[in-house]
Amino acid sequence: MSAREYPGAAVGTVLFGAAAGYAAAVVGPPTRAISDEFDVSLTAIGLLTSLFFFGVVSISVGAPFVERLFGMRGAVRIAPLLMGAGGVVCVIAPTFWVLLVGRVLVGLGVGLALILGGVVGRVVGGSLLIGLYGGAITVATAIALALGGVLASVGVDWRVNFVVSALLGFSPLPFFAGRLPDMAVKRRPGRELARSFLTWSYWRVGLLFILVAGVPFIVAAWIVHYLTADDAMSSGVAGALGFVLFGISTIVRPLSGKVDDRHHPFLLVSSPFLAAAGFVLLAVDNHPALAVPAILAMGIGFSIPYAISYIRSEDLVPSEPTIGLSAELVVINMTTVVAAPLFGAAFEHGNAELAWLVLAGVAVLAGVVNLPRPPAR
Repeated sequence: MSAREYPGAAVGTVLFGAAAGYAAAVVGPPTRAISDEFDVSLTAIGLLTSLFFFGVVSISVGAPFVERLFGMRGAVRIAPLLMGAGGVVCVIAPTFWVLLVGRVLVGLGVGLALILGGVVGRVVGGSLLIGLYGGAITVATAIALALGGVLASVGVDWRVNFVVSALLGFSPLPFFAGRLPDMAVKRRPGRELARSFLTWSYWRVGLLFILVAGVPFIVAAWIVHYLTADDAMSSGVAGALGFVLFGISTIVRPLSGKVDDRHHPFLLVSSPFLAAAGFVLLAVDNHPALAVPAILAMGIGFSIPYAISYIRSEDLVPSEPTIGLSAELVVINMTTVVAAPLFGAAFEHGNAELAWLVLAGVAVLAGVVNLPRPPAR
């Protein structure tokens, strides 16, 4: 099966990634503006990311049931409706609490898009389309940071970037109007999800997946704020560096579709440790002399294992990839739900260095547990 057989599904898959990446990063550049407008702390601002991922986690558990209830064609249409509608709520939000509700709705749509995008992408276009889908996530994240940084620098209302996010959320809808491959769920999703959580393979893949899919969202939410602290650089420059970070990932993630255990073991083994080195550099200081190499290391390090992480997740339940991927996204996004407000508190109380070192520790742990096993004698 190739993307030529299902061109609409292939384009829709890439747009799923773009909408998800943009929605995750859109809150990063205007953190101060939102904090000032609604008179809330940075810890409260962290809830915008935390509740976004609460929505992602909720739908991660429910995605196999959504697919069984509505079928794949119905499920892939629900995702853009949720992303777009949630974005509209954010744009018109008169209070901070309404803004939080909008972020939950967006999170529900993004969670469904992340799962269905990975599953449809692999069936329609294999690991290459998964890599392109991952690249779309990062290029959209990069654009959200860069555009948001520029808008903040020139004093444009933060809601403008949320309008872009809402439009991008709706964009995959018309591309899923055509044919889709048959991927019906035949087993009991709840039982298979529960079994996945009890295996070492799940947690081994989960730690790597946290690094490649969860950590970038945390970084996207706070990188601009950190780089502009103490006037180290302007919002525009910080947004540009954020663009470079996720621009690198945009290049590397599609290439990750050609990286496998057999032919490129060194790349897969070393990449988490490269990402860890980048986090350590950021912990030392936010000066451009350290921030630039840190961004290069992180962008490459948490992108190389991207496609292999999706494939390993889907293979946890080989006959029903939605279940395995849903199970992995639960732990990834629960980590982000907990981490987002803690990061906000760390930045607010002058402990940014500790926050980056914690991410370095996560990267090292992911690298260690995924080291190749020695051959049996």
